[in-house]
Amino acid sequence: TDGSGDMEPDIYFGRVPAHNLSLCGGEAGKLAARVSGGKKPYTYAWSPRTGLSSAGVATPEVRPEQTGRYVLTVTDANGCVVRDSVLVSVHPQPALTMAAEVAVCKDGNVQIGAEPTGGASPYRYRWSPATGLSNAAIATPLASPSRSTTYTVTITDANGCNATGTVRVSVTPRPDVRVRDRHRICSGASVQLSASVRGGTAPYVYSWTPATGLSATDTPDPVASPATSTTYILRVTDGAGCVVERNVDVDVIAPPIVEAGQDVTLCEGTPAVLDARVAGGKPPYRTVWSPSQGLNSVSRLDPTVKTTVSRTYRITVTDANGCVAADSVTVHVAPPPAVN
Repeated sequence: TDGSGDMEPDIYFGRVPAHNLSLCGGEAGKLAARVSGGKKPYTYAWSPRTGLSSAGVATPEVRPEQTGRYVLTVTDANGCVVRDSVLVSVHPQPALTMAAEVAVCKDGNVQIGAEPTGGASPYRYRWSPATGLSNAAIATPLASPSRSTTYTVTITDANGCNATGTVRVSVTPRPDVRVRDRHRICSGASVQLSASVRGGTAPYVYSWTPATGLSATDTPDPVASPATSTTYILRVTDGAGCVVERNVDVDVIAPPIVEAGQDVTLCEGTPAVLDARVAGGKPPYRTVWSPSQGLNSVSRLDPTVKTTVSRTYRITVTDANGCVAADSVTVHVAPPPAVN
């Protein structure tokens, strides 16, 4: 009380008992002073005046550049004076470093990230939209959107200060790669592989693996001559770096085995039977003997031969897979005995 017996006013800041105010850099807050007791009206005087919207009201807006203490002097109608102060802490705002745009191939994923600086760790992350993200609450999620999307991330530091950034994830279409996925060849034969590429971004780079049995590995249409059945993998990379892989199976089929038999010696005008044998491959077999002279059939394995001159006959056998085998037999005609 003063000499007249009047009560001096009391000052309260904000929510009792917390008096101090915490702000992030660049933000504004209110100095919420409440006065009771004494005799109204009251006059208010804040100091320093720096950063205040008004120094003569109970609850001015404050936007300080740095941490500081503000003192409020209140004088009531009786001239009684009371003072109190409040500490306004200014925390530095965090900042974000991140790419403005990244590209991802359709159905692929790319890591997007926000690197915070300043502020106070630890940081909390919130990405939006969450669609297409592996985790919307980490610094560097994997993004696999179905279409081009702009993602926004908000980080909050230990002081509750925020920073926001955006990144555009652009979805690039992959090239359309078409191949014949299976070929069947006979052992020792070759086949041309072929790839047709459309869409994506030209130019295209081709890579076939394994290289074994291929005429080239960097063209769309190499010739394949594998010794055994092989699965070739074609990897096509377009100008945007998008990759498509296709498999091509080349099945190597074992051909039939043909034996034309032992050479034959016969007398002029005397017939003999050729005795060819076939094994392996896939029946039925198609048989052709050549030349046809002197043979009663060119399509049997065991034709009858009757010739006046020695000849070599060649048998060619084609199985149901189209694989071919051949062998030869010589028919010798012995001269007749001489009679003196």
